[in-house]
This record gives sequence, C-alpha cells and structure tokens, in this order.
Amino acid sequence: MSKKEIEKEVEFVSKYTKDQILNSKKFSTYNKDVIMAILKDDCTYSIEEAENLIKAFLERVV
Repeated sequence: MSKKEIEKEVEFVSKYTKDQILNSKKFSTYNKDVIMAILKDDCTYSIEEAENLIKAFLERVV
C-alpha cells in the first residue's frame, strides 16, 4: 500500500472536533465563520465529512 493510500484510509477513520478543524492548516483557506456556523460543538467529523458540509453550504442557492 502506498503512503497516499494509507493516509487516505487514516483520514477516513480519524474524527476531529470542531475546534481541531478550525485550528487545522487544511481548513485555513475556509472562512472561520462558515465553519463555526456549520459544525456542531458536540460532534466529530472526518476530513471528508467536514469538507462536504462546508462545500455544500458554500454552493447552496440563496
């Protein structure tokens, strides 16, 4: 298994809190207010889940 495949599997399994996502470098390009509004304090999210929620919010029709 390649390093990318392993990282992808670990990323899929790992869950992070709202605060961890807010403080991560991966999400530094996203507006912090959007992350604060979308993610719940008492939940954990995989990287993919968080990205999908944020993208869905940003792409919604107003």
